[in-house]
Amino acid sequence: MSIKKIIKAPLLFIYRFGLKTFGGLGLQKIWPFGVIRDWLSDVVRKYDKPRSVVFRGQTIFLDPNDNLELSVWGERHAASREIGLMESILKLGDTAVDVGANIGLMTLFMAKATGSTGRVFAFEPEPENFNLLQKNIAANAYKNVTVVPVAVLDHPGTLKLFLSDFNPGDHRIYDPKERTKDWGKNGAVYDKLIEKRTAIDVPVIALDEYFSNYKKPVAFIKMDVQGAEGGVLKGMTGILKKYPHVKILTEFWPAGQKMFGVDAGEFLTMLEDFGFSFYEVEDYSTKNSASKNFLLQKYTVLNNKSGNLLVTRESIR
Repeated sequence: MSIKKIIKAPLLFIYRFGLKTFGGLGLQKIWPFGVIRDWLSDVVRKYDKPRSVVFRGQTIFLDPNDNLELSVWGERHAASREIGLMESILKLGDTAVDVGANIGLMTLFMAKATGSTGRVFAFEPEPENFNLLQKNIAANAYKNVTVVPVAVLDHPGTLKLFLSDFNPGDHRIYDPKERTKDWGKNGAVYDKLIEKRTAIDVPVIALDEYFSNYKKPVAFIKMDVQGAEGGVLKGMTGILKKYPHVKILTEFWPAGQKMFGVDAGEFLTMLEDFGFSFYEVEDYSTKNSASKNFLLQKYTVLNNKSGNLLVTRESIR
């Protein structure tokens, strides 16, 4: 065993133990705990980092910092919960949509679940992420994925994508520094939320427009766009009306949604008006839906919590 692997083993243990023991307590928003957490995360991700990993049978080439932490957690990665849920929903031949595909983690498992007779559409506007997305699809020999290098919102055109220089999964279609300048000092503006960002121009499209001539039903949509999910939702109302069985897996992050400009209450109300119910992915095994009021009390701008929701019109048994 190499010296690097010997050194990395205790670092991984400390980091994993710390997150399992203190994760969810909000300590990362308090100095110096947040600084320590960020430093240790940076060390364990970058030290002796592999170029790629095999995760649940898929070969995945990592971004330079491994911000998904796939090399840190391996098969115990938290994404396994969302992937397992998605695999239980998708069937061979289905059409699935990945909005905010990043390097393709969820895209790959969509492609596997829908099979050669299905179709996956993966939207990712940032060029380096897009290149890794294509590389990961090719590495796993999937032929049923269409990759689209655009952002998704409720209108066509061009917009500014504000880039994070430390987390390629945190690029945003709004400037967090500008959007939080009147917030004052609170938990939601911790760490690098207010970093100064470089912006690039990227094309944007609405899902209703993109799928206007698509003939097959859309079965599943995953959205993870750093708070801009409300904008994506406004641009796919036609899909929601046309396909009663479509299911949505979405990040729910009220602080990010407030920064974008469609707040959490409006987002959930729009979905309710279309007849959807909400299930927290972390609590999905109970088969109990979560009310809008419950979610708005649990996830707030002040506590900066986020979670993943399954949104469906069908009762879960």
